[in-house]
Amino acid sequence: MSDLYQYDDMAAFTALSKHRKDIDSTIPDGQKEKIKSFAKSIDAGSFPGFSITSREEDLPALHLLVENWQQNFKHIIVLGVGGSSLGAQTLTSFARSYAAKEVELHYLDNVDPYRVEGLIDNLPLDQTAVLSVSKSGSTIETLAQTLLFIEAFEAKNLPIDAHVIGLTENKPNPLRRLLEGYKVPILNHPDDVGGRFTIFTLVGLIPAILSGMNVFKLRQGAFDVLKQFIQNPLASNPYYGALTSAGLGEDTKPIQYMMPYSDRLRKMSDWFVQLWAESLGKESKGTTPVAAVGSTDQHSALQLLMDGPKDKLVTFIIPSSVDEGKGIPKEKAQKVGLDYLSNLNLGKLIYHQAQGTAEALTAAGVPVRIFYTEKLNEQVLGALLMHFMLETAIAGVLLDVNTWNQPGVEDGKKRTLNHLQGGAH
Repeated sequence: MSDLYQYDDMAAFTALSKHRKDIDSTIPDGQKEKIKSFAKSIDAGSFPGFSITSREEDLPALHLLVENWQQNFKHIIVLGVGGSSLGAQTLTSFARSYAAKEVELHYLDNVDPYRVEGLIDNLPLDQTAVLSVSKSGSTIETLAQTLLFIEAFEAKNLPIDAHVIGLTENKPNPLRRLLEGYKVPILNHPDDVGGRFTIFTLVGLIPAILSGMNVFKLRQGAFDVLKQFIQNPLASNPYYGALTSAGLGEDTKPIQYMMPYSDRLRKMSDWFVQLWAESLGKESKGTTPVAAVGSTDQHSALQLLMDGPKDKLVTFIIPSSVDEGKGIPKEKAQKVGLDYLSNLNLGKLIYHQAQGTAEALTAAGVPVRIFYTEKLNEQVLGALLMHFMLETAIAGVLLDVNTWNQPGVEDGKKRTLNHLQGGAH
């Protein structure tokens, strides 16, 4: 298995009164063959959102684009919602401490007028560029935001084609038509990759590079996990993870908390919520993902997890951090009677908070699974992201749903458009 993380779900299976081999024996051979076939299809390049992690020839061009922006702009605004934004936010939130360039990134993933107009009114637009991202090119929020920024740039007599760049499918669509009318450069969204699976493509990597992330290492970490899955899918961590988290059998836990113990992984919880919910919530199937972060949510959700309904699975991600952070001055800790804090560094504190909380939940009969990682870096992040992408896809096979579509989302879009065209307020 990958040495970037170690996966432990034994406590979860114990709380469920099951063993891996027991639940594995209930999976029909036909589903196991589908999982093997999925692995072969990735290896053959049929799922580019996964297989792109084996490549690096596309990355130099992305770095050149970013370097041009860094020379000309102080602010970059990413317009996009869902998969057009959450993956990039996950990467840039993780990489923020690495940033070497003085370029500030802003994400507009909502059409709240206060936030949108606040940026337009207060940023120096001559030093601002906009990346407009929509796979379909018909996302109403992104179209509305793009039109407002074009209007704002025009009001300042700024050239639209120098301040806006598009990222959408290479086919006729409203965003492409809009941007072509202004001769705006347009990057092609990867074919056959749904937004929530684009984190390792240019959709996620352009903002990541802007944040100073080493995206070569990010892909390396992801490919390390992918390679092991391809070689032996039914003995892989993502397969075991799906057996635990998909909600199979009579003792289904319909709610899953994603709780990494690191602020740098906080946005990954949000990314996971979309990945899991939009991929698996179909045909009255699926489980409900909830984003959390340790140790913060020990002081909010933990009471419910401990003593509330036993309908939850809790996923912990615990990085190796025991030697990170400054030590608390011994004399100051002892002066106020807190000897146990003497010379304690915060990395050791948060690590042991995670351990203690996991033990408490297990003792309370709550299923807990843990990912122990090496010290956080781009390779570790890539490994985690690939694990959850694979686990989600495998869970789709186990639940017998189409992982790749989102019919409920499309229905909501159609109804919204009907209201707008009908003049509803």
